[in-house]
Amino acid sequence: KKKNKMSNNSPASQKSFFEILGELKSQYTKKTSKKLMLIDAFLLYAFITGILQIGYVGLVGSFPKNSFYSGLIVFVGLFVLGVSLRKQVNPDCSNDFPNLIPERAFVDFIIGSIICFIVCVNYMG
Repeated sequence: KKKNKMSNNSPASQKSFFEILGELKSQYTKKTSKKLMLIDAFLLYAFITGILQIGYVGLVGSFPKNSFYSGLIVFVGLFVLGVSLRKQVNPDCSNDFPNLIPERAFVDFIIGSIICFIVCVNYMG
């Protein structure tokens, strides 16, 4: 008879979902800098805003389609720019960007955001 690799006595199967989430949160707060937490909060805000916008269009409709598309462009653009910023300022990824200082990455994020908003406003008409 073959044994299941994940037996019921293994430590992972005895932890509840909330215990795992609590451990994940404690490790995140212990090992992540405040700067990266702030970027993560912005990414969460951008993601929730995009999901709410898509939900609104699903419920109410997208009468001014250009407005919906503009909002979607901004949501996706800011999320991609934010992920890029997080990767560039993360000390664990310093080997990927050896000659980039965090201030330069932030300026790139700001300029990219301004361009994203200009595209959005021009698309709305």
